[in-house]
Amino acid sequence: MIRRGAGRLEPADPSDRRLRCEGVAVVTDADRGQERLGEPSPEELGRAHRLADEARAFLAAEGYSNERIDKLAVAFVADGGHSDAEFVDWALGEGYYD
Repeated sequence: MIRRGAGRLEPADPSDRRLRCEGVAVVTDADRGQERLGEPSPEELGRAHRLADEARAFLAAEGYSNERIDKLAVAFVADGGHSDAEFVDWALGEGYYD
């Protein structure tokens, strides 16, 4: 629960793990029941590398660098994505620049 106070949003409960942000409630991974602390697991990295390799030729032809494709694949898997087609659509929406 969030309460409004003196121009900022503050957690009503000090154990609330949401971020405090001036005038905006921010949803974090903890709000979604996911712990995203540290590095991706080996399984997530494996899925990300497979997705990146499957989509690399197409995304490279669209102007994406290898580094950008790899970063996008890791982010996609971390967000719970799985399929090649979803990854390509998602990556195109994210753009070829950082």
